Parts: sequence; C-alpha cells; structure tokens
Amino acid sequence: DASAASIFGPSRAGKEDRARILALLTPEEQTLIRLRNSGAEWEAIGRELGKDAAAVRQQFSRLQRKMAGMV
Repeated sequence: DASAASIFGPSRAGKEDRARILALLTPEEQTLIRLRNSGAEWEAIGRELGKDAAAVRQQFSRLQRKMAGMV
C-alpha cells in the first residue's frame, strides 16, 4: 500500500480508503500507479504498457483526478 500512498499524496484518504480505491482500478491503472510510484520514467512506463510516453502522462493525470473524486 506504500506505492498507493504516493499517488494520493498528503490526502484525506486512509489506508482502507486507498485499498478500496485501488481495488476499483483496472489492472493497467494499477500497473501505471505502481510503476510511477516506484520511480519509473514515463518512457519506461509507456514501453511496459505499449503506449507513448505522452499518452501515459495524460492517463496518469486523468487517473489522479479520477481517484481524487473517489475519496
């Protein structure tokens, strides 16, 4: 759950909330969060997901907004 905490930042979400929200995400979204929170560069994440780095950055941004709305 430590990697999930990074995307939430200093949020109101508790450990149970983070786990609940992560369980609602697609496997690809979970992979994106895990890779980015582990320090992977956008290019490396894009290669892993079979996408362009810019597309992955945009997906991550949308994912952050989506998750913020779930808290």
